[in-house]
Amino acid sequence: PSIKGKPIKILIAGNIGASHDAPIFQKFIEWSKQQEHIELYLSTAQLDIQSHARIHQLGFIPESQYGSFLSQMDWALVVQNSEVGELSLPSRVYNYFASALPILAICGQNSALWKEVKTLEAGFCLDYEKMEFSEKLKEVFNDQSLSDAYKKKLSNQKNRFSSEQAMKFVNLVVNAEKNY
Repeated sequence: PSIKGKPIKILIAGNIGASHDAPIFQKFIEWSKQQEHIELYLSTAQLDIQSHARIHQLGFIPESQYGSFLSQMDWALVVQNSEVGELSLPSRVYNYFASALPILAICGQNSALWKEVKTLEAGFCLDYEKMEFSEKLKEVFNDQSLSDAYKKKLSNQKNRFSSEQAMKFVNLVVNAEKNY
């Protein structure tokens, strides 16, 4: 199955080659090779991946084109190990929220990422510690209504994650530091 006869496009971004998360990325990539309806778009060339027809290594995408690129994706994969997950939320996640791109998060259940994705109803979370995801992913990717529902919910919150809102927050922090 695929979305409207087209393959499901999944963005994989971040420093994934030398990280603790590399085994999960590798496992996900190997699993996706077996799925004829999935295409992966890697915004990093740090993994040693053999050439494959449905895996696309991306180069630099200029900021002016990044939003348009994200709008062409169906999902963004974000992996975060449990050791750092409770302390931080990857900044690229906010780009995905602002672009109404659903997130497939593989992270700890107590992580900031899990909590934010669940609170915003911005995607689907899988437990990092289990690393068993093949059957769940088939369910998620075979049900287009999930992706559509997440995109709609995120679209309704676009202003919350807009560039203007981000700059207001930066200015607030800068001014608070000046006044401190």
